[in-house]
Amino acid sequence: MGPREGMPTGGVDLYVGGAEHAVLHLLYARFWSKVLYDLGHVSSAEPFHKLFNQGMIQAYVYRDSRGIAVPAAEVEERDGAYWYGGEKVSRALGKMGKSLKNAVTPDEICAEYGADTLRLYEMAMGPLDVSRPWDTRAVVGQYRLLQRLWRNVVDETTGEVAVVDAEPDEETLRVLHKAVDGVRQDMEGLRFNTAIAKITELNNHVTRLREVPRSVAERMVLLIAPLAPHIAEELWRRLGHDTSVVHEDFPVADPRYVVDETVTCVVQVRGKVKARLEVAPDISEADLEARALAELSDHRRAGRSGRPQGDRAGAEAGEHRSRLTPGHVHDAAAGRGHVPRPAAVRAQPSAGPATVPCPGSGSGSDPPSGSDRAAMASSSARCTAFVRERVRRSPCRNWRRQPGLTATT
Repeated sequence: MGPREGMPTGGVDLYVGGAEHAVLHLLYARFWSKVLYDLGHVSSAEPFHKLFNQGMIQAYVYRDSRGIAVPAAEVEERDGAYWYGGEKVSRALGKMGKSLKNAVTPDEICAEYGADTLRLYEMAMGPLDVSRPWDTRAVVGQYRLLQRLWRNVVDETTGEVAVVDAEPDEETLRVLHKAVDGVRQDMEGLRFNTAIAKITELNNHVTRLREVPRSVAERMVLLIAPLAPHIAEELWRRLGHDTSVVHEDFPVADPRYVVDETVTCVVQVRGKVKARLEVAPDISEADLEARALAELSDHRRAGRSGRPQGDRAGAEAGEHRSRLTPGHVHDAAAGRGHVPRPAAVRAQPSAGPATVPCPGSGSGSDPPSGSDRAAMASSSARCTAFVRERVRRSPCRNWRRQPGLTATT
């Protein structure tokens, strides 16, 4: 309580309280602490070193037509509406309390899921300083986390400890030490929800192992002990320890396994992703730049020579050329069953519009009949749709700048 290193005014390390308690709790305690300090009875000038205001756990409030709150446990949901005693009621999110008749009794949750599940759910709901809505259906998620943790240590069939005295593989070591490092930082910053998420990720990884190493199991128990002390104490005893888990040191991460072997660097040119490089985390800026330039150079060479002739579309010396081959026509027709396969399609900007011979156009000098003209019009429309589709799907956007491609009969 007295002055010490880093706390010249003394006081309790941390005071956690709601904003609504600022007068009756915080101000009252500070007033009497000042009085005792002035009288010389205590050596701390301030009662608390750090203040943290936690958020509230909210719940839905149901009100009838008069605006009076009705018991939330007796409200029924039917067809997207809420009913109480045959009368439709409104629902709004508000503070949980007896006056609003929406309180959730912790004894019922503890009786069904256990106290550790209740603790985990309250801390996993969200950041500690943010108000969060209560959802009883979501409690089961944390209950399953504790079940999987128990099964990773204890064989449910025999009741015996299922861990082995073997060294974990490198992948498991990296997952373990990253979780230890993340949980330690989250606990210091009162980010309990993200700490639980990291423990869940580690537990899921251990679940997939054929055998659980003892060193991994023990550190998992130590990680979850501040959050779920009852199950942690039981597992710690079953692992063969005589002392309480509360007297054990919190795990410390090994820096060798916290850092990834490689990281992904994305290379962009004018906002477009050109390459992804897997490099060491400690690579120098000059080496990274050299690798990126080499990758871009290889990418450009592959773009000029690595693609098939029928798929190449580009610009050389200011002259844009594009070509459709019978293979393209066949592929397009396979993807679009209503598009016929024309005999030939050629598009050259310097030669004017493309000419597409269409069935039913006739080869002699006699004018076509009425049925031939209808077939010609339908075929011409389909040919035009085909050419437009090829222009849209072509990788060469310069087509849109060339003279329009039309289908003539």
